[in-house]
Amino acid sequence: MYFSDAGQIVKDRLNIVDVIASYIKLDNRGKDYSALCPFHKEKTPSFHINEADQYFYCFGCHESGDAISFVMKIESVAFRDAVEIIAKRFHIPELLTSFAMVEDNSLKEKELVYNINREAALFFHKNLMESKSAVEYLNNRSISNETIKKFGLGYVSDGNSVVMYLKDKGFSTAMIEKAGIVKLKDDGKIVPYFFNRIIVPVQNSAGKVIAFGGRVLDKSLPKYLNSPETPVFSKKRELFGLNHAKRHMSQNSYIIVTEGYFDVIALHQGGINTAVASLGTAITDDHLTLLAKFRKKVILLLDGDNAGRKAIEKTLELNIPENIDLEAAFIPFEGEDPDSIINSDNGREKILKVVDSALPVYQYFIDKELKAYNLSVNVEDKTRHEAEIRRIFDKIPPSKKSAYSRHVKANADIFLTKNVKWQSTVRERSNARKVPETQILVSQDLTKKFHAVLKAVCSVIMVEPSYVKAIEEIENSVQIVKENGFVGKLIDSYYRDSTEIFGEISAMFGENIFKDDIFAALETPEKDAYFKILVIKIKLLDIAEKINRISKFPEGTKVPFTVELKYLYDERKKLQIEMANLKSCINVKSQESV
Repeated sequence: MYFSDAGQIVKDRLNIVDVIASYIKLDNRGKDYSALCPFHKEKTPSFHINEADQYFYCFGCHESGDAISFVMKIESVAFRDAVEIIAKRFHIPELLTSFAMVEDNSLKEKELVYNINREAALFFHKNLMESKSAVEYLNNRSISNETIKKFGLGYVSDGNSVVMYLKDKGFSTAMIEKAGIVKLKDDGKIVPYFFNRIIVPVQNSAGKVIAFGGRVLDKSLPKYLNSPETPVFSKKRELFGLNHAKRHMSQNSYIIVTEGYFDVIALHQGGINTAVASLGTAITDDHLTLLAKFRKKVILLLDGDNAGRKAIEKTLELNIPENIDLEAAFIPFEGEDPDSIINSDNGREKILKVVDSALPVYQYFIDKELKAYNLSVNVEDKTRHEAEIRRIFDKIPPSKKSAYSRHVKANADIFLTKNVKWQSTVRERSNARKVPETQILVSQDLTKKFHAVLKAVCSVIMVEPSYVKAIEEIENSVQIVKENGFVGKLIDSYYRDSTEIFGEISAMFGENIFKDDIFAALETPEKDAYFKILVIKIKLLDIAEKINRISKFPEGTKVPFTVELKYLYDERKKLQIEMANLKSCINVKSQESV
């Protein structure tokens, strides 16, 4: 049986309403159901379920899908794990057997490792609860019994005891080694990996135990020890605490990344529930990819000492996804960490104050170089600092370059945009036989009408700089503009005091069908109203483009887009009413002036 078969079983056996209702509270309104969206923070319900089509859609964040995709999103798991969750929750054994029929030795091996880890975690936890000294140790660290249970904390004194326990459960020595519980020496001797340590089970986002961390109770070294790499665990890909943190993502705007699992445990106990931690490694590209799907700001909570400053230096070498706002916050209290701060007087407020002080990592590095640049009187030193600013600027995603360009210009006599790779002059373009795809100003499949609107916006922005902010609003809300990177170029042209991009557009496109709007915006006192009308026209064209694209789908494939089409039609009507009101307002004011 294949994935598609599993999906069909879910559709045949379950109602999407029952699946979603097992996670969030639903309000029944006639044929459909609504709720506060679990994928973003809101006060008014915008999440809707179409029971007839077995489909959900959120008008706020535009998440959509069927029962399985809902579980995948809310649990942050892959298809297979989502199906397994549904199978167990709703008692559908054939879903489990559908995957068991797949003959894949690597999958079988992983399942065995998961089983070993689960049994080991149960053993460690039972040991802890029976050890008065181990429980006292954790209580003295302000870790409550409730938190011990929540994170499944454990303890092991004699490492051989867990080996014997696992063997009694029927697991082979080879598989116990594969799970990272023991090491086999060349002479065949079995050496337990963990002994005389508090044990912290590491779970993946689906809640499966994939590894363990251990901390000594005394001053022996190493203080911390993590499981080795196994078929189910790679430290560069996993984050401790994510299985707990993901349940609180919709109520928070950020994820906090700390440097240790006891920091995470303490923060969660203190009410800061979106904390996670790397496992004995600096944050990696894989970590950022894992966090990117939550679409939240990611804040690195670092010590303010040299180690913390060195840790952030490594982030500049990462491939930071464009949809992540990666920030850094430094703990200002010497010798303190999140664990000790959260457990002090007013600890939660102190941590939140530190988090509020976070700066985007790009800004952190640029500000550091700007400060050195402005303080330096040596020309060669200034040159080096400027070169470093440009190097950092080259790493910033195109959608963020304009803001950073303005930030640098406001704080130093450095003009960054001249070195932006996607810029090209009219002469360069005319001399080039073939324009590289990355330099095409506006994609050729857009309508001439849309070209004309962009040209109109360009005309206005060159004369009225206060409209820069409105232009940025267009880029954030209109996907077709964002994809072509046009807005950033317009803004950049303004800040460079250049009109060359307007010349390019004039050469590329014909008569401006919105010239009346432009002249009205430039020559009358009602500039704001006329410019808002231009913005609305751009948005209406974007909506028309989306409706047109969906309308071209073959019959029978449009059902999943029914809700989205309704949203687009409603949005179009709202914009048309807004435009009519603006025009009425302009007419009234014109009559009053007469």
